[in-house]
Amino acid sequence: MPQAIQIVDDFGTWDLIGTLQPIYEEWIEYPDYSEALSQTTRLIFSGNVDDARSYAYIRVRYEITLDSAYGEWIRVYPKKQDEIILYPHPPEFGLIKINPRRFWQVQKRHWDRKNTGKAPDTDWNLRIEVCNEQITGQPTEAETEGIILGLI
Repeated sequence: MPQAIQIVDDFGTWDLIGTLQPIYEEWIEYPDYSEALSQTTRLIFSGNVDDARSYAYIRVRYEITLDSAYGEWIRVYPKKQDEIILYPHPPEFGLIKINPRRFWQVQKRHWDRKNTGKAPDTDWNLRIEVCNEQITGQPTEAETEGIILGLI
């Protein structure tokens, strides 16, 4: 698996993890990984997000030598606007001074579990980019809130 390519824009330098179409009830892994220390992550949805009747769980698989550990799941909803989130890394990684490779995973879920498979859903994609703070610095909390609210 290759390391992510980098994208530069007004907000900084981002590692492009990839774009996937999530699958119901199945974790699928993005093709690229990141070694950036940043928790700042940009989510970009595409496809028919207006009629989506689903959401996604995202998580990170941390590769440490031959072992793997998984981060917490975060629920995200498809939307037209880009979304900036802070994805927390396990605190023990900072204590033992390791920087594992981060492999992102996504799983699609239906909003109403009673109607899973009965109500049609639309296809949508999720692109993940991780801010590479080693180059540009991590946005402050105020900047992150401004990006989320569309103020910046």
